[in-house]
Amino acid sequence: MRLTPLLAALLLALPVTAAAAEGSLTSVDATGREADPRPDIVVVMVDDLGALAAPSVLARTPTLRRLFVKQGITFDRAYGETPRCCPGRAGFLTGRHTHKHGVTRNDGTLFDPSVTIATKLDRVGYHTMMAGKYLNGLSRIEDKSPPGWDRAATFLPGYYDYKVWVDDVVQYRGFDEADYSVDVIS
Repeated sequence: MRLTPLLAALLLALPVTAAAAEGSLTSVDATGREADPRPDIVVVMVDDLGALAAPSVLARTPTLRRLFVKQGITFDRAYGETPRCCPGRAGFLTGRHTHKHGVTRNDGTLFDPSVTIATKLDRVGYHTMMAGKYLNGLSRIEDKSPPGWDRAATFLPGYYDYKVWVDDVVQYRGFDEADYSVDVIS
C-alpha cells in the first residue's frame, strides 16, 4: 500500500472532525495541568513527488518515515482530483472540488481564503502555522498572511531574487547561495 501526500494530509485532518463530533476525555500533562484533549495536526504537503520517488525520499528522511509511514495509514489506490499544484492545494485548503473553488490552472488564481481548513481550525482555538509557497493569490493578499494562519512564512515562487514574508515582515533575498529559497523557507 502507498500513501500519497494529499491523502496523508487529509487523513491527518480527520481526527479534528472526530474529536469535535464525539467530545473528548480530559487528561493531565506531566506538570499536573489539564492537557489539551485535541489531537495535534501536522500536514506536510509536497508537490512533484511521484509515487516512484516517495520511497527514496522517505529513506532519506527517517523522522518523516517514522511519524507518517510507520505510525500512519497507507493506501495503495489513492488519487488526487487534479495533477496540478495550485488547484490541488486550493482543494485541500477549502475542501471543495476544482469546479467549486475556481482554481483550475497553476497561475496562482485566488480562491476565497476566508473559508479554509486554517480558518476553521483557528476558530476553534488551534494554533496554526504554515511555511512555504502559498501561491494561490498571495500577491493579491495585502498582508501576505492568509486568513486563519497565526504564523506564516510565505514567498512568491522563485529560487533566487524573491521576497519572503515572515509574519507580514518582508525580507528580500538575492542571488547568494544562502538565498536559495528551498533552504530559506525550511
